[in-house]
Formats: sequence, structure tokens, C-alpha cells
Amino acid sequence: MVIVGVLLIFAVLLDAFRRVREERRSGVRISLGKSVGKAADVDDDDILLNSELPNGGARAVARDLYKQVTQKSTPDTAQVEHEAPEPAYDDDDLIDGISAEEEDHSAILAEREELDDLCDEPQADTQKVTLPEGIEPEMFVLNVVARDPAGFNGEDILHILLACNLRFGEMDFFHRHEQETGRGTIQFSVANMMQPGVFDIDNMADLRTPGLVFFRTFPGPKNMMQAFDYMLETAKAVAKNLNGDVLDESRSMLTRQTLEHARSRIQDLERRLMAASEQ
Repeated sequence: MVIVGVLLIFAVLLDAFRRVREERRSGVRISLGKSVGKAADVDDDDILLNSELPNGGARAVARDLYKQVTQKSTPDTAQVEHEAPEPAYDDDDLIDGISAEEEDHSAILAEREELDDLCDEPQADTQKVTLPEGIEPEMFVLNVVARDPAGFNGEDILHILLACNLRFGEMDFFHRHEQETGRGTIQFSVANMMQPGVFDIDNMADLRTPGLVFFRTFPGPKNMMQAFDYMLETAKAVAKNLNGDVLDESRSMLTRQTLEHARSRIQDLERRLMAASEQ
């Protein structure tokens, strides 16, 4: 009986040892399964796995991925600077300005006397204006500058200037006359901002220019203030239609003070002319 009891106790202990050993092996398999699954999740989708992390883990990973994508898709700063377009026009290519003397048509008109003989009605500006003593001509200038670095297209310029009742004429400029037919005193003229300032009417389609110069020397038109207002309104219309800006004679922003000063100059010139005529 003693021997049988010892054998039973040994059998129970052996069975218990076997069960404990099997449970340990099962625990190891479960742990390994969890570790493999976790590693697989990391490889498949980092963002989905890290979305369960505390302290903004998902946001940090997303930011890192975004940086990687943007670094691949965005060129280096040096490359961007290298690819930046150069200015389309050099300052040396632009006309420096127009003086009252440059608008004097008498020299050119003298060379075209044979053309004047063919005109049924002489133009009011074909004769040099004789000013009273002590009064000098004054030039008024407005610039219309393109916003696009490529400048204005010649055909677009031609269409808008013709629509504004300007006509191509003397000195290869466009002119606005008192009459829509191109007769009468010139109210103002328009030059090409590119040197030498003229237009090739037969090749307007090939023209690219950074801007236009609106100008007039006073005295000239009977109503100088009206002529100036016509020039200003036309410059605004051209700028609006061609996507440009109206600037003053120094190519700075056109301010209310600048316009008031211009009108004051015209009024002062009118007063001096009237006073001279009464003497």
C-alpha cells in the first residue's frame, strides 16, 4: 500500500509538471504572435499604428511624412533662384523721357512739305506755335506700364488705341485729335516706351513693349485742361484693358497730389497766356 501511494503521488506531480510546461510554451507562442503582428502593422501603415499613441504621436508622424513629401516635390532654394526669370527689359532700352523740344514737329514737317501739299485741310499742329515772351512750353507726361514682365502685345495696343479714337500719324506716334476723323489740333500723343519711342505700324504683331508714354506740350489745344483730362482718362482705359498701371512722368505711383499739381500748372499757364494776350 505504501508503494502504491508513492506511485500515485509521483503521477500527480508529473502531470502537474507537464501542464505547467505546456502553459509556458503556449504563453511564449502568444507573445511571439503579438510581436509579429505589431511589426507587420508598422511596415504596412505607420500613421494608423501611431494614431493609438498618446501625446500626439500620430500628428508627429504625419508631419514627418509631409516633410518628406514636400522635400521631394519642392526644388531646392538655389534651384528656384536659378530658374527665376530675368527682367524682360533693361533700363537702357527705355526712353529717358520726352521734352518739349522733342515734340516740336517743325523739322520733320519741313521734310514732308510734299505731303502737306496733298492735304485738303492743314493740321493745326503743323505750324510751330509762337509763344509770348517769357512763356516757355510745358510738357505733361503719363506712363502706362505693363504688370506682366513680358510687356504689352502690339496688336492689343493697336486695338485699344484705335478704340480710344487715336490715329497713327506724325513721327510714327499715335495721336488723339480734336476730331475723330484725325483732323484738328492734337490733344495728346502716345509713344512706345522702348527706344527710339516709335511704332512700326506694319509690324505691330511682333511688338512687345514694357509700356506706353502719353504726353502733350502746352500750350497747344484750345482747352488745355480738357486735353489733359482726355489724356488721363485714355491712359486709365488703356491700363485697365491691357492690365497695366498708370504712373507719373518719373514712373512713380500716380497720386492725387501729382494730378492736382499738374492741373495747377495748366491753370497757371492759362493765366499767364491770358495776361500776355492783353498786353
